[in-house]
Amino acid sequence: MRATVQDVIVLQQFTGMIVPAHVDPRFALTLRIESIAPPLAGFGNGSTVTFAIHSPMKLFAGATPKSKALDFVLWRERVPGKETVFRLELEVKDGQPAVGADPARPVPAQP
Repeated sequence: MRATVQDVIVLQQFTGMIVPAHVDPRFALTLRIESIAPPLAGFGNGSTVTFAIHSPMKLFAGATPKSKALDFVLWRERVPGKETVFRLELEVKDGQPAVGADPARPVPAQP
């Protein structure tokens, strides 16, 4: 999913619909979706979606993401007896972390 970061605020300051993306959310990350493949209901091109995330510092490795278009990986995690939670990470391409990716996250070795 390619999306532009519109805002990151403390979750308590956010009002509106939010998509859980962590079991211990503390921040609201608002994204404008530029493209998504495969298609996912409610996440169309041009739509604005706000995710409840734990830490923008971990997600963006201290970088300032506002107004940047970045590639994300989005998937659903179903926990028995609990609400479906989405997971959101920056996408790693060609063995290199995306802008602002967590430098502590291992990058696969190139053949």
